[in-house]
Amino acid sequence: MLFIVSTALKVGKGGISSALVGFTQAPQLQQYGFTLVASHNETNKKKAYQQAKQQLHEQVKAGDVVWLHCGPWLSMVRKWRLAGIAKKRGARVYFQFHSPLVEKYLDSALGRWLIKRMLKRADGLIVLTHWWQRKVTSALAPLSIPVLVLGNPLDQQFQAATQQPHTVGSSAEDNSAINILSMARLVPEKGVADVIRALTQLPEHYQLTIAGTGPQQVELEQLVTELKLQHRVKFLGWVGYDAKLAVMQQADLYCLPSRYDSFGMGFIEAMAVGLPVVALRQGAVPDVVRHGETGILVDTPRAHELSSALQHAHQHAADLGNKGQQHVSAHFGKEQLTERLLAFITDNKTN
Repeated sequence: MLFIVSTALKVGKGGISSALVGFTQAPQLQQYGFTLVASHNETNKKKAYQQAKQQLHEQVKAGDVVWLHCGPWLSMVRKWRLAGIAKKRGARVYFQFHSPLVEKYLDSALGRWLIKRMLKRADGLIVLTHWWQRKVTSALAPLSIPVLVLGNPLDQQFQAATQQPHTVGSSAEDNSAINILSMARLVPEKGVADVIRALTQLPEHYQLTIAGTGPQQVELEQLVTELKLQHRVKFLGWVGYDAKLAVMQQADLYCLPSRYDSFGMGFIEAMAVGLPVVALRQGAVPDVVRHGETGILVDTPRAHELSSALQHAHQHAADLGNKGQQHVSAHFGKEQLTERLLAFITDNKTN
């Protein structure tokens, strides 16, 4: 039995909440057998953690596999403690890191020491991209456990969308509305303010839809007013899991110059729908968005650079969109990623 320990799926506002859905829908994992253990939720974190401890203590048995999904430090500490329970029950333990803050931890002597101590309870480590693999293996060398590169999969609805050509929006030749979508938690690190500023250097028919909530929302609304862009910017608020696809299907471009992404579920979901992606060339993002093929990566989030990238992406929208759909279908399908996961935990069992 595989126990998947993570934040509650589909209801949280973090990437883990949606990143694991595709795995749970894969027929291979359903055949293998899995149990979801919600160690975190938005309403009662302490209660969720205590219930997770009890569930692992009562249900895990020798030979089972426990796959723990970690956010920032507090999440990592909780998963480290839950791993201790799993090991005492005779299970094999695998950690997966999701927080972009792990990069900072790996750059710190104290952070590296703590992560190494954490991984002493692990039978393997799973990372999201090859950039993360290089970062982890270099920072933690020598690393005595195997490392698997395993991206987040598309769920059923977005995987189906890869087979549907994207038809919403204007052509590159006319002046009808071009809708840019930025979907994220509204914090400075996501770069939504940069997209708003870029709008001032784009023709009037470029419009922006901002989907999300967060502590920066008031500041962003004030920025829109200061720049006199109220007629070109729409705030949707938080978009629930089941509504994301419909919102993306109404867009023409996806732009998120984030400095705070370990992978970027929004990027592969946008590509699945056929949207060209404009993002910042940083960290793991180039592993997910292929510059000039599925989107445009910029070196800085300055308004002139973003606006130029957005216009270029729109001019080549058909080609970028088609290649984006092919890319995510080939590399982020739930079936092939689940096969790699099961091969990893099965091979490791015999080693």
